[in-house]
Amino acid sequence: MLGKIRVLTNAIRKELNKGSIYNGEWTLEQNQYISSIFDKMDLTSGVNLVNSSVGTGKTTQFIQEANPETNQKARAKPGYIVLVPLTSIRLSFEGDNDVFSTGICTWNQIETILKHSNKEYFADKTLVIDEVHGFFLDYGYKANVINRLIASFPLFKSVIMMSGTATPNDFSGIEFNKVYKIYKPSEARKVISTVVSTRVQDLVLNQLNSSKRKTIVLLNDKAQCEALNQMCTRTGLVVNADKKSNDDVVELYVSGQMKVEVLYGTYSIVEGLSIENQLEEVDIVIVGDEHPARIEQFTNRFRKISKLKNVTYYVNRREVVEVGIFNRAEVVADAKVMKELLQTTYEALQTEEAKYSFTSQYRKDIAGSMVYFHEGKFEVSFTGIDYAYSEHKTREYANDFSLLSAELKNYGFIVQPLRFEDGDGENNAVIADTAKRLKEEAVEAENAIIEEYLSDAINGTVKPVEEATELYTAIDQSVEKLLARGLHKDDFESLVKGFIDDRSFFYRAHVDAD
Repeated sequence: MLGKIRVLTNAIRKELNKGSIYNGEWTLEQNQYISSIFDKMDLTSGVNLVNSSVGTGKTTQFIQEANPETNQKARAKPGYIVLVPLTSIRLSFEGDNDVFSTGICTWNQIETILKHSNKEYFADKTLVIDEVHGFFLDYGYKANVINRLIASFPLFKSVIMMSGTATPNDFSGIEFNKVYKIYKPSEARKVISTVVSTRVQDLVLNQLNSSKRKTIVLLNDKAQCEALNQMCTRTGLVVNADKKSNDDVVELYVSGQMKVEVLYGTYSIVEGLSIENQLEEVDIVIVGDEHPARIEQFTNRFRKISKLKNVTYYVNRREVVEVGIFNRAEVVADAKVMKELLQTTYEALQTEEAKYSFTSQYRKDIAGSMVYFHEGKFEVSFTGIDYAYSEHKTREYANDFSLLSAELKNYGFIVQPLRFEDGDGENNAVIADTAKRLKEEAVEAENAIIEEYLSDAINGTVKPVEEATELYTAIDQSVEKLLARGLHKDDFESLVKGFIDDRSFFYRAHVDAD
């Protein structure tokens, strides 16, 4: 039913807006921001989507600037709560991650909202969620928090979802009240060259060493980022989830000034980073198959480029494969049938043991799953289906250069002809070996932190948050939650040791506790 309603809503919207799926569209000049047209949008009720280009000030529209004279910190404007996906983005707006203080928080704070004893507090508030393209691009590792965000929508007077690339068609389970698009053309030309090779790492390193421009690299492999940084002759900084609290990374996000010549990052770097250096030309390097929306998002990390954003997109040579058809409407319909059948079967079971066994594979949020089980009910995982669809589209783009080119042109890229290059096999092997060694060293360092925590916990000397590493604190908080949910103290040591052998051990323990 929801799918039919959404199709009907889009059809009505197109009819009322002369063929557009948006309720309003504006094109801004370089010196204009979303504030110049904000009062023309109706965002006061329902769930709304704002697709607004980079550099339009969409997040700052909802932030009240700090006042040094009164010692007033930056905070969300009255009536708003602003959620961003990363701590580093929150810090760039001076948010304290307190829903009831500055109101500028990470997505994870949605748990505080859902567990709050007085839900009426939020009834006259507007929830603003930034970077919502992550709902379908990053669902693979953010499933839990994304489903909780969507579950919170009815608590608020209205919800504003914001992105530079997401469209209403990207969300199969959300019916939008209003949808708006604000476009600001890129001042610099965006030129993209796709390079196909069996020795990608060597070609990337050669480009990094020979380039004279500031360069950012998207490579979703922490060890390979570290290897390239070690072997590159230019100054560099690696940004990933493990380093988000490091002083140099926090300074980068807060100041917007890229002091090094090369910045390497995993998907953590795509969201929220605004590089404010005023430059004429820059290089953007992207390694591995990516959705065009992510290519656009990463290219726009540089905000003040006047002439050229030179993008090189490296992919591994392979056989072209037929990826088949993914009819999302049919998948949603099938998921609804599955939900009803599973619920009926669950309710027919007589014992708790049988019910637990039956539901265990559907508990929590499994990325790509069509259904999930939570608090006694099976639900359709619309976000899981949207994620699976975006993954399918990425495979389509990877196997059809003309399809990829057409979508990139929609984002304003000048697409160069496909290039095939060889690279040096020996150098490529050296980079791969270095990455392997660094990955092993990183695991050993993590294990040492886990063992340190175990020793401190047994001796009653657990370090306070301000003295501990992020991994140390995360383990302590996870253990505390499991103890509160029934973990026996005699099982504590084996639980922590299990995490050393298997990094998914805590997640599975939490699932069992449910």
